[in-house]
Amino acid sequence: VRSEAGETYHLCDGYATVQGPNYALAKRIQQWRAMVARDAGVRTSINIAPATFTMSVEHNNVTFAISRAVSTFEPIEVFDKWTTKSIMTLMLIHDLKHPEAAGNPEVPLATPLQLMAAT
Repeated sequence: VRSEAGETYHLCDGYATVQGPNYALAKRIQQWRAMVARDAGVRTSINIAPATFTMSVEHNNVTFAISRAVSTFEPIEVFDKWTTKSIMTLMLIHDLKHPEAAGNPEVPLATPLQLMAAT
């Protein structure tokens, strides 16, 4: 999508129907809450984790089979939960400490949705 200012934004509908509507709504509320908090002056961090073999994935036969299958197609990779935990911890530290992080309310954003797109 190209904005009136000429900036290009990429959209991704990354929800799988197997996750269900409650999951989708919970994730959307999480994003809205982060945007509201940042607007209120609170430093925020809202990063989207990569596909990961979590307990909920491993206990659902369908999601487990899908995750194993897509991992065979490069460059798609489903990460081990410990790898994802490490990556997400580093991203959280970055968001809370880096002065130019998107979650810093003093950093101007062209649109609140950049909070989920920029780190």
